[in-house]
Amino acid sequence: MKRIEISENGIYMVFEISGAGETCLPRFSPLITDEGSNIGSGCTMLDGGGLRFKDFYDTNDQKGRMIGVTQEDGTGAEVVTRFRFLNGISAVAVDTKGGTRGLGLRLTFSGETEFVTVGGNDRCGHVRCLTGGYVLAWQSGGAEFVREKERGVLRLPQDGGECLISVSADIDGAFSELTRFRRTARRKTRDSKMLGVFFDGADCQPEYMPALIGKAAEIGCNYFRADSEKMSAAVSAEIVRSGMTPAVRLNASDCASAESVCEIIREYRAGHILLPDCADPSLADEILAARRDTVIGSTAAGLDCALQGMLFAVGSGAVKDALYVSAPEQILTYCDIRADSGGERLAAALAGSMLTRMCIRGRLDLLDENGLALVKEAVTVHKRIRGRIAEGLPIFPVTGGGGAYGIACGGEIFLIVTGECGGEVAVRVNGVAEGSAADVIFPKDFKGNIGRVSEGVFSVRFGEKDSAVLLRFGK
Repeated sequence: MKRIEISENGIYMVFEISGAGETCLPRFSPLITDEGSNIGSGCTMLDGGGLRFKDFYDTNDQKGRMIGVTQEDGTGAEVVTRFRFLNGISAVAVDTKGGTRGLGLRLTFSGETEFVTVGGNDRCGHVRCLTGGYVLAWQSGGAEFVREKERGVLRLPQDGGECLISVSADIDGAFSELTRFRRTARRKTRDSKMLGVFFDGADCQPEYMPALIGKAAEIGCNYFRADSEKMSAAVSAEIVRSGMTPAVRLNASDCASAESVCEIIREYRAGHILLPDCADPSLADEILAARRDTVIGSTAAGLDCALQGMLFAVGSGAVKDALYVSAPEQILTYCDIRADSGGERLAAALAGSMLTRMCIRGRLDLLDENGLALVKEAVTVHKRIRGRIAEGLPIFPVTGGGGAYGIACGGEIFLIVTGECGGEVAVRVNGVAEGSAADVIFPKDFKGNIGRVSEGVFSVRFGEKDSAVLLRFGK
């Protein structure tokens, strides 16, 4: 059996190639020696067939190291699995390309482990290896987590999909490395630190458009998005007159070429476009070459979004989905507004998107005066702290009775805590001095109480009509 050992940026990998040509990766973990904490994996046919080793390469460039394993699937077709490192960052981008059937990399977890997947679709999550004392975190466009008897198997994206993986002693460290990787890999655009606030009117009826444009401008939005089929010169002109920048959600027929997209941008004076899932990510390169000030987003996950300088649009903001967030300034999080929601639900929806880029949608024109004032307050607070968001690293405090997600930057910690109205949540957070007290920065009429930090833990008692609060520790 041939054995290849790789040590790079705090990640230890071992490839094993049997005499029959079967390739496996029995070790993918931090630089530790406890064999009982192994994470094993193997490149396998998902239908039960096998791949045979053909070639291995290991190269370096100015950005970092690239490792590749080429295998054959028995029909002569090649399958290439690549591991891309960036200098000094303990994370690796993994992809698998080629083959005639569904081929992919499997990470098999054994020993005492704790699994967390996010949003019910496994695109993001982490595995806490209790016996090894470390965390493996992933973000991906097509991972699938499956339980197999006494072990768990994470099947990573196949046929061109990417997965970003990090290992660290704790979850904060793992996702901090994912953030550093995405920020380093992301194509730099003029939008990298602007963090404009969006209103998404793409699904609204044309008759509601004038009222929504007025309300979106009133609360301080920077962009107003319409579907390409509903956008017109008149709508675009109204958006510009309101002080906002037009944005367009494209469909598949709009994306035939970069020229066709650029024509839409010119016609409607669009500063932002949202590409459909089916669009080729490389289209962004051509568009940015011609229209470098355009902000480009996509609802498709994967490292391609970062590499092409695109934002990644995710569902409605909620702490339970916070593990989507690495490089929070690259995440566009929807905040759904419902006119029939009570103030506590509206505040929770707003808070859930305030530590990423905000994208508000819904019938703003039906909110009462108090509801509209609450949305305007959230946008104002977000704009005040968005420079920190663009530089901060994500943190995931341990909570009892609720949820929490935050970012740490320059001695400050911003933290969203959610819970039940009238309930109490205990939050354990690292990096905060003993006896510290948090400032409430949203909502301003929060009626609950925030306890001081004692042995790394503080409590949040919610008022009878409170279910979320945005806090600040530090300066």
